[in-house]
Amino acid sequence: LGLLAVTYGDIYVARVAMGANDTQTVKAFLEAGMSASDPGTTGMPPLHHAVMFACTYGVRPSSDAAHRIVADLLAHGADPNARDEQGNPALHRAAGICDAGIIAKLIAAGADVSAVNSTGMSAFSLALAMSDNEAAEAMLEAGFKFSSAEAAMAREWYLDDPARRALIKRAGGG
Repeated sequence: LGLLAVTYGDIYVARVAMGANDTQTVKAFLEAGMSASDPGTTGMPPLHHAVMFACTYGVRPSSDAAHRIVADLLAHGADPNARDEQGNPALHRAAGICDAGIIAKLIAAGADVSAVNSTGMSAFSLALAMSDNEAAEAMLEAGFKFSSAEAAMAREWYLDDPARRALIKRAGGG
């Protein structure tokens, strides 16, 4: 790992470790002073990499390693509201991929449940689109409410899905 760090930089190696759920390497780099927020040359903060690559779509619960990596990044100052090159905060990247426990960690660390990305979509809508009612429920518990425009779109998308329609209604989408 030392040669990789010299050749590619700490952030690169830590991101590879995140994808491999290597909690010890990620923690070692953080404790050695690697930034928990610097997006480096990828334009994507480490927390975004963690939720995208340590979590696995459709696997519930998310692994213990994914939970530890996210917790370590947050403990070392990762900003849950930092945006990637596409305008997505970490909560958007986690929606539909990570379990509700990781969603709750991001929210507890200050993730803005009402934030929208560059396309105007909330993390709640992304969770619905990925059939992750558990993540959507966690965002509702944190106070998520739809804007009127996003609510109208969501109602149209899920005309024939009673479970998602119920979540939309609870989010103020009638």
